[in-house]
Amino acid sequence: MPTTHKYYIHDHLYSSVAEANYVGTVGERYEYDAYGKCYILEPNFAPDPDGKSDANNPFLFTGREMDTLDNGNLKIMNYRHRYYDTYTGRFTTHDPLGIVPNAQQLNRFDLIGQYKDGMNLYEYVQSSPTNRLDPSGLWRSGHHIGLTEKAFKTWVSGLPSTSKPDKKCDNKMLNILQTANLKQDNPFMPPVYEHHYTRKYIADETVADKIKADKDYETYLKSEKTEFNTALGLLTGCWKALEALGRMDHALQDFYGHAINRTGGFDPFEAWSTGTTGTPYQRSSFWPPSYRNSPKPPSGEHPYKEEPVNPGSAEGVARKNAAFSFMIDHYNKYLGKWWKDCKCVCCK
Repeated sequence: MPTTHKYYIHDHLYSSVAEANYVGTVGERYEYDAYGKCYILEPNFAPDPDGKSDANNPFLFTGREMDTLDNGNLKIMNYRHRYYDTYTGRFTTHDPLGIVPNAQQLNRFDLIGQYKDGMNLYEYVQSSPTNRLDPSGLWRSGHHIGLTEKAFKTWVSGLPSTSKPDKKCDNKMLNILQTANLKQDNPFMPPVYEHHYTRKYIADETVADKIKADKDYETYLKSEKTEFNTALGLLTGCWKALEALGRMDHALQDFYGHAINRTGGFDPFEAWSTGTTGTPYQRSSFWPPSYRNSPKPPSGEHPYKEEPVNPGSAEGVARKNAAFSFMIDHYNKYLGKWWKDCKCVCCK
């Protein structure tokens, strides 16, 4: 290991919290307020005398880069598609999703769809900065959050009044499911294609490559089911089981966001709105889309760092409705089993 290299230590949001050398000796530390304003600290946690990074570290809140402009008078975070101001806790420009045409996708412009994440187009992660990420400046992880919460609340509402989790337990269960779900979208790690119902872009791929990618997805789902059931069989495994369920949820939800129609056509993402449907366990009409983890062309069928289907379009709405219906049945089965085995643990 090179002895001159420096390494970042990060928190659950991938914000840098310390810079260390190859043996783990900390050179400086970083703390943040809720919306990302950074405070430079000495290794002993004392405030840095001049408040500047001695390591010249630009990678701070959520791992994004701080751009210093106007001779140091203006410091704003580069979130790829737009800039973020940690002082005001908001983006400096509109969310371009839905208002900026994109040649990689049909019918990208959508006056109504641009407000699917909320009415404030400058808002940062739906005002939940200690729990959520938006590394591309294109807020979309809210769909995983919202779908999980809606399905979870529906499952809770169906329980007998004498058997519902109390508020503390309810919040803990939902938080574990959502956190495990969102951790699948790690912006600083290479994509694990089967976790998202995608396949690696290959220039001269064959049908066998597509079949393998589809099978890899199925194998991954089975591994998380095994993890869920194994954890439930352990005396202290209830929370681990929920984490496995949250990871599985992400892959199941991504099927509805990413699946492409095997018959192709003018728009391979056109399916549910025209009558071609399926589930994560009934995929005979679908392939996982190809994805190239690079902004350089040629791109895969899944655009780089963007969602392939506009959530405000007829296709996007049909997919989301199908995903919600599926999640209800999914939670009735898996959360029903979890609640039967772990209710006492949750209520402690």
